[in-house]
Amino acid sequence: MVHAAFHWGGCFGKVANLIAQQGYPVAMPDNRSHGYDPKPYSAVKDMADYCAQAEHIVATAKSAVVLLGHSLGGVTLSYLGEKYPHKIRRLIYLSAIMCPNGESVLSFMAANKNAGLEQPPIFDEKGPPDGVTLKVAEPDLVRSVFFNDCSDHDVKVALANLSPVNPIAPFIRTTEITRNRFGSIPYAYIDCSEDHAVPAALQRKFQADVPGAVRLSLARSHSPFLSQPGALAKHIVQLA
Repeated sequence: MVHAAFHWGGCFGKVANLIAQQGYPVAMPDNRSHGYDPKPYSAVKDMADYCAQAEHIVATAKSAVVLLGHSLGGVTLSYLGEKYPHKIRRLIYLSAIMCPNGESVLSFMAANKNAGLEQPPIFDEKGPPDGVTLKVAEPDLVRSVFFNDCSDHDVKVALANLSPVNPIAPFIRTTEITRNRFGSIPYAYIDCSEDHAVPAALQRKFQADVPGAVRLSLARSHSPFLSQPGALAKHIVQLA
């Protein structure tokens, strides 16, 4: 399970426990500079470094794995799907970034800035140029965008574990996906219809531009792994 920008692997704990109870081994790695990873964001220079822990799991797995990516974690899925098609049984994009070939997150959003797909003003433009900065000083804003249907307790835990700056690498990397490699892996997209971070219209745009995904839906916010872990676990097991 690959976490979103600013998040940490342990955010999937609830749903991971439910899946593990059904006999599936689950890994929740931290991306570089997130969670327990001590590397500073400014030292993360490229995509390979950013998702090194997830890549190690895929590269060394003894059997093909199912990869789930949440939000910006979709960039890692596309990267690893193209690089290791023989090691991956399925890709699951959870309200995730799924850019078409030749587009980065930043170029895709710039190209569609007038299409009603804008994300909320949750990023601090005064942050360092080698990272993307979250407005952590505005917890009510962060909650309304990421955790709008989550309990007070879960929001408190989440806010305490968010990293304020995400390395720029996954935002600027140009997506490289080919039909023979990435396209050979079955992939699915789980919509979150009440998502305030990756709006429903943007989720549909990703699916239209990278067609072929099996589509499932949850009437939840950006963080169903916190607010509706049972329903999310059911979808994941169904797809796995």
